[in-house]
Amino acid sequence: MKRRVVVTGIGCVTPIGISYDEVKDAMFSGRSGIRYYENIKANLGRVEFDIDSQIAPLDQTITDRISRFAWYSYLKCKEDAGITKEDVDGIFFGVGFCGSYTIENSFPEYLNNGRSRPNTLVNICPNSPACFIALKEDIHGPNFTYNTACSSSTLALGEAYEKIVRGDCDGMIVGGTESSVNDYGITTWHGMRAISSKDEGPKACRPFSKDRTGVVVAEGCAVFFLEELEHAKARGAKIYCEILGYGTSWGTESMTKPSIEGEMRAIQKAYDKLNGRKVTFISAHGTATPTGDMVELQAIKNVFGDELKDIPITSTKALHGHTLGASGIIESMGCIAVLQEDKVIPNWHLGEQDDKVPEGTYLPREVVDKKQDVCLNNSFAFGGSNVVLIMGKYNESLS
Repeated sequence: MKRRVVVTGIGCVTPIGISYDEVKDAMFSGRSGIRYYENIKANLGRVEFDIDSQIAPLDQTITDRISRFAWYSYLKCKEDAGITKEDVDGIFFGVGFCGSYTIENSFPEYLNNGRSRPNTLVNICPNSPACFIALKEDIHGPNFTYNTACSSSTLALGEAYEKIVRGDCDGMIVGGTESSVNDYGITTWHGMRAISSKDEGPKACRPFSKDRTGVVVAEGCAVFFLEELEHAKARGAKIYCEILGYGTSWGTESMTKPSIEGEMRAIQKAYDKLNGRKVTFISAHGTATPTGDMVELQAIKNVFGDELKDIPITSTKALHGHTLGASGIIESMGCIAVLQEDKVIPNWHLGEQDDKVPEGTYLPREVVDKKQDVCLNNSFAFGGSNVVLIMGKYNESLS
C-alpha cells in the first residue's frame, strides 16, 4: 500500500501573521500586510515582527534575514508538531532570491575598503537557511535547497512528499524563505517595470482586476513538518491536511513571459494523480501582472473545461504580496485553512475583473461556505519552472 503523507506542524513569519492561526484569520477577514514605502516608491509586503530580537547576536553574524526567518519558523513548527530534532529525518527548503540584505550591507565596506565582511559569502548561499537549521540542531539527514525562482518552496514540498512516499524518510522539515524588500532588491523590480509603484496602500495587490498595477513584492517564511501517516497516528499528532501529489513542467515563451501550454502540463500532471477525487479550490499563482494572470486562468480553463464554473479560484497575494520563492508554502497555509473550515477565501480587493478572464471562471469576492476536499496550489516561476501541489482534506476512511 502506498505510504501517505500528512502535514502535522506549521511555523511561519509573514506580513499577515507569525502563526498559522494569525494567517488564517487574515485570509478570511481580509487583513492586508501591504504598505506603500515612499523612499523606494513601491508597495511592499514587509514583516513587521522584530526577527532580530529572536536571534542570538553571534548567530546574527552568520545569517542573512532569510535564515533568521527560517530558524524562527522552524522552532515554531517543531513546537506546533510536538516533535524533537530526533523526529526530523531531513530538511528541504525553497529559496528564490537570497542574500539581498547581506549584499546591501556589504556595499559600504567594499566601496570604502575594497573588501567584504568575512561571512558574506556563506550568508548569501541559497542553502544557508536549511544548513543553519541543521547546524544548530545537529540534523544529519538529507539537506537540500531548491532554487526555481517563484516555485521553489512548492517544489521542496513535492520532493519531500516523494521522499516520504518512497520510504526514505518518515518525517521531513520543509520550508520556503525569502527577503529582498530592501533598496537593493527593489531596484531590480523597478528595472523590470513590473512592480506596483503607485501609492495604493493595503489594496495595492489586485490579481485579475482590470486596474491592477503590477507585482507587490513581499518577504516571509513558512515551515511545515511532513510526516508519514502511520508514524503521525502512532504518536497522536494533529493532522492539518494530506499531501496527495504534485505535477511539474517546464514551459515559457521568454525568461519572464509564461506559456499556457507549459502551465497546463503541470496542472494536468497534478490532476491526473487524484484517482477520482475532485478539485474544490484552486490557489492561483496570480501575481497581478496583465500577462501572467490571464495565462494562468486560460491554462486552468483548458484543463478543467466546464467543471471550472464550480471551482473557486483565489490568489491570496492580494493580502501578503508575492513572497517569491516562499510563495508556494505560504499560500499552502491558505489551502489548509480552506480545507479545515470548508470556506472559500475570496479575491480581496478584486475590482472590475479583466475583460480577458475566460468565460465561466469563478473568482469569489467574499467568503463563501463551500464543502472542501482537494486544493490545487499553483506556482509558476520566471524561466518556466512550473510546480502544482495537490493538498487534500485528511480522510481516515481512505486508509
